[in-house]
Amino acid sequence: MKRLFNLFAFTTAIVLLMVMLGATQPIAAQNNVGINPTGALPDPSAALDIVAADKGLLIPRMTAVQRLAIPAPSNGLLVYDTDSMCVLVYRAPTATWFSLCSGGSGTNGHNTLALTAAEPAGVNCPYGGTRLDFGVDLNDNGILEPAEILGALTRFVCNGAPGATGATGPAGPTGATGATGATGPAGATGPAGPTGPQGPAGTGFNTVALTTIEPAGVNCPNGGVLLQFGLDANGNGVLDAGEINPTLSRYVCNGAQGPAGATGATGPQGPAGPTGATGPAGPTGATGATGPAGPTGATGATGAQGPAGPVGCLNANYVLKNDGAQAVCSQIYDNGTNVGVGTAAPSQKIDIAGAVKFSGALMPNNNAGTSGQILQSQGAGLPPVWQDPTNILVYGNNAHSVKLNALVTNTNTAAWSDITGMTITFTPVHSTFYVFASLCSRLANTSGMAQFGQALLQARVLANGVEVAKAATVVTDFDEDSWGGQYLVTSGTVAFSGVQVACTPGVPVTVKIQWKPVISWATSPWRLEINPTSAGVADHCVLTVFD
Repeated sequence: MKRLFNLFAFTTAIVLLMVMLGATQPIAAQNNVGINPTGALPDPSAALDIVAADKGLLIPRMTAVQRLAIPAPSNGLLVYDTDSMCVLVYRAPTATWFSLCSGGSGTNGHNTLALTAAEPAGVNCPYGGTRLDFGVDLNDNGILEPAEILGALTRFVCNGAPGATGATGPAGPTGATGATGATGPAGATGPAGPTGPQGPAGTGFNTVALTTIEPAGVNCPNGGVLLQFGLDANGNGVLDAGEINPTLSRYVCNGAQGPAGATGATGPQGPAGPTGATGPAGPTGATGATGPAGPTGATGATGAQGPAGPVGCLNANYVLKNDGAQAVCSQIYDNGTNVGVGTAAPSQKIDIAGAVKFSGALMPNNNAGTSGQILQSQGAGLPPVWQDPTNILVYGNNAHSVKLNALVTNTNTAAWSDITGMTITFTPVHSTFYVFASLCSRLANTSGMAQFGQALLQARVLANGVEVAKAATVVTDFDEDSWGGQYLVTSGTVAFSGVQVACTPGVPVTVKIQWKPVISWATSPWRLEINPTSAGVADHCVLTVFD
């Protein structure tokens, strides 16, 4: 009834506003409503069409706790969450709230935390038990504080009733043990935080190659070519000796000399040799008397047709070659601008369609480079240059990692403590490096056995003394109680994946892991321990810097 009254009041207010504003602030109403300064009709597809240049639409604003407490939210319900500073819409089919901020880069969401405490015998647990509280870590301090607890998610794990005591009699048998109480339901999972921002794109180095003649020997019995590769670390376009990656080297070897082929058929008769030189003229005889002129002789027969000349190449722009009998087209195409080998459409000065074999050095800009260097492109119109792989700034060329190899313990709840051996000092080559770390700890007594209780394992990463990441996890040990109940023992694992840290190339940086226990409750003596030498547990601590 209250909602109908509010809708009636809203409609009445709009009608009164239309009457008071008149033509200066027109409001169009038909089977939909329009609010605008021009009197234009609302869009037919809109139930409410608002036009303004100096105002906005204000929807309900509330905290995440208030939003999650809305009973039976309707599909499509919109609210503004003041904790995440985002508009959220409720999706009834999946029973989840969807953040409209998740389409782009957003801040990391809050973690869901759990807190356990002993529950005395009473209304919630007739025989006592454990209280399980859940909530969202709104201030990101790794501790579930009273104001962050969501009461609707609180659950109780109660102890079962003790068995009935048998009747007293002369040396009577002990009564049967009572049944174990039922385990309470698990708490609901908290909402997922919005997606974090996209990490920056990496910058890679060029790969360059070097070819040299390989003499006959162990690598190539008949000689060949040595191919060497690496990263152009110094960017000079030349594969320097220090840049060669030996694991990538390959040999292209010459094959063994094949057997002599069969003697070919005898070729055609060669052309007749030239006419020999005319011999010396004999002595001139005495001139005889001139005789009478004889009759003119008959015309001689026409001589035989001579052999046809060689046929040339009829395809334009192809270079001629001699096949031993005549001139024919070769596979070299020259259009006056570019030359193609195996192609009639060259797009560069020399365009080769097919594999290229090198029996000598590859010499860009008349430079053969040195052994181990690789080629790096200098861009369009410029020859590539040889570079040493170590001079090319590739992520992973400067990676460092340490791991824990001995037992470490911690009982200091008042301050952060270093983990022995988990420190790396290095000189970065990039303006950003990435930290990966993981550690797993257990709640134990001074003998290393599991201790009854619950603790919060906090861990953080420091770079030159400045905190760059922090996380926490719950470490729990529930043992068998006096009524035979069995409870789970869990270790706690904290991991940091790809923490991005800004730095100055060439300036040394020290990265370390610190830890601190926070005890909810525990039986003394207790300690948090990491024991990588124990084969029966998953304890470990690893720190890696990726540069």
